[in-house]
Amino acid sequence: MVKSFFITIVALLFSTCLFGQGTPEELVKKAWPNAYADFGKDLKSSPLNFIFVLDISDKTFGDDIKNIVKDFLKPVKDGDYFNVILLGSTDKTSNLTECAIVNSSKKNAIIKQIDKQQFGTTGSDGVKMTDLVLNALNCTGAENATPIIFIFSDFVHYNNGYSVPGPQFWQPLITKYDNLKKKIKNPYVYCIELPNVDRKPQYLNYIKNIFNDLTTVTCTDPSLLDDKFNNIKGQIIKTLLKEVITDKADLQKKNIILLNNGGAIELKKGADSLIYSKLILNEESEKKVTEILNSDLLYSFFPPTEIEIEVSGTLVAEKYKNELPELADDEIKNQKVTLMTADSLIPWWLTDIIVIVLLFSILRFIWTIIPPAKLRGSMDFYTPGKSTIVIDCFGNNKKISNNEVSLLKNDFSLEIRATKKFFKGKCLLIYPLNGDLLLDSRKVKKTAPRGKKTIASTRSKWIVDGINITMPNVK
Repeated sequence: MVKSFFITIVALLFSTCLFGQGTPEELVKKAWPNAYADFGKDLKSSPLNFIFVLDISDKTFGDDIKNIVKDFLKPVKDGDYFNVILLGSTDKTSNLTECAIVNSSKKNAIIKQIDKQQFGTTGSDGVKMTDLVLNALNCTGAENATPIIFIFSDFVHYNNGYSVPGPQFWQPLITKYDNLKKKIKNPYVYCIELPNVDRKPQYLNYIKNIFNDLTTVTCTDPSLLDDKFNNIKGQIIKTLLKEVITDKADLQKKNIILLNNGGAIELKKGADSLIYSKLILNEESEKKVTEILNSDLLYSFFPPTEIEIEVSGTLVAEKYKNELPELADDEIKNQKVTLMTADSLIPWWLTDIIVIVLLFSILRFIWTIIPPAKLRGSMDFYTPGKSTIVIDCFGNNKKISNNEVSLLKNDFSLEIRATKKFFKGKCLLIYPLNGDLLLDSRKVKKTAPRGKKTIASTRSKWIVDGINITMPNVK
């Protein structure tokens, strides 16, 4: 229905100043650096339901509209929903694509259908188009997706004449939407008003009455359409980002946890960044919290516990309120919050370690005494060319001399005693007379000097006067 268009300097300046240069995402990052950095990732995890209405009676804007829709579709993530509705005469007003979950093959199929579509037909049935939009909102599986609707049209009704359907045609649609919005998320509706020099928009107000809240953007020339739509995309990102942050702020207010940081309270951070980074308590609540945080316990075996108390004060959104003026500081009154109690002067974990070490030390000391250590097994005496002499060892100690082992010199004797030491565990005390014992080991050089007691490992091997001695075990 668009017959002509004109370029206005005002519109051009408005588009350039409002949007400037760069992609919508880049501009939102620049305008809201903190909000986008912390919560931009959440936008990618929330499913969206995109509904495009293309007025095929408009030949002037046809190619531009097709390019916009295709460019918009390419980065749409898998798992979102996408639907294209054609607005023409009653018989031509229909779904170009049925509502479906987007994937790579689906995108290619939609793009091919858009490329084939012809613009410049006669007729425009706004009532039927609106009904199809409501059907798309009720798309199976998209109940949890946020609907975003784009309507490209001059909003002039023409069906064998310019007669505009009256309220009786629109009221059923209002009722249908009222029933539908109980099951879906609140939709965001953007009407891109294309020019018509002969007629003013005829049914735009009826659409407003159905959705109550929508955004209208007037575009006077195809050369401005891309900038206008980019501006809308930037607004969408901001709107969705506000929704994410508002939801997280509401969740944080319902679950406030205070931590004790060196005697000062701070808000506990969860998996997400905190919307409200500080809680300023009133005087009464400050006293209440201080009493809990000032611990006079010297020690405790258990970690600090969480208790629930009522406090009043102000939640401060320092990081984001300059970017989102709507995110004002929030007053709370007698709200239940969770507070982590103070730790003892000796941290609980250190107390536990000290107790464990003490208990182990006491038990270990008792073990060294009870029961007494006893020898077990045998001592082996061996020298090359002669038979090995085996001496059985029992009891607490054993004394060996030439009388028991003929291999030993007449004046040499060896006494061994079973013992248990705190650090070494089960071992032997060896006491040689009139001769030094040399430990038979390549790794350790050790001597048991005559006339002195020396600690030796069980089954260790020693040498004296060319005789190899293997020590017994200890039980």
